[in-house]
Amino acid sequence: MPQADSADYAQWGIVNSMLVAWIYNTLDVSIRSTIRLPDDAKTMWDDLQAQYSIGNGPCNLELKSKIGTSAVEFVKLQECELLHQFYIGLDSKKFGSVVSTLLRQDPLLSLNVAYSRIIADERKQLVSEAHSVDRSTTVGYAVQASTTQAQSSRPLHVEYTRPKCNHCGRFGHDREHCCDLHGYPAGSRGRGSARGGCRIRGTRGSSNGRSFAANTSRGRSSAVSEVTTEDRAHAPTLSDE
Repeated sequence: MPQADSADYAQWGIVNSMLVAWIYNTLDVSIRSTIRLPDDAKTMWDDLQAQYSIGNGPCNLELKSKIGTSAVEFVKLQECELLHQFYIGLDSKKFGSVVSTLLRQDPLLSLNVAYSRIIADERKQLVSEAHSVDRSTTVGYAVQASTTQAQSSRPLHVEYTRPKCNHCGRFGHDREHCCDLHGYPAGSRGRGSARGGCRIRGTRGSSNGRSFAANTSRGRSSAVSEVTTEDRAHAPTLSDE
């Protein structure tokens, strides 16, 4: 403030009044009534500084107290975000149903509990898949066995696979072994003694070799006029004589 007889005193008074009004209007309504209006802005500014300028320490303490109060909510939000990210990363085809069930929980489960539920469901699916494979293998084996048994029980039309003699027209032997042409073995009863008129060469029930060997061992003559290749095959240790 200049001296009262200074030429700048009047101009200073105008500016000072404007500054006091500015400071007063910026004050909160709750403290305006406690402030007295001084003659100059400098005095008013110093009074406000003495009353309300308390440094950054108390202000920092207040802010940290508020952060601590809201920390619980922040942790919940962060846990919810991680939980949803975990659900998104799962295979929807494999865990879609269990994820839908977990999302309906209110409040939502923690990440650790949700993870344990997913692991339990995965183990259950593995056991079910193993049982399914065992059942399909058993059914496949049973079907295969039934098919094999059915095929083995089908009648075989042996009549069409047996040789047919072009001399007598009967099945079971060929012309070379036809008894009508070459005679019947000793001890037989003629044409009705064997199925088809003659025995099949080399099959069970063939009596040519045994009859020949038995008759020869007893000193009897065979009904066959000469020794055949079949006779030699049935009695390889005997000579023609």
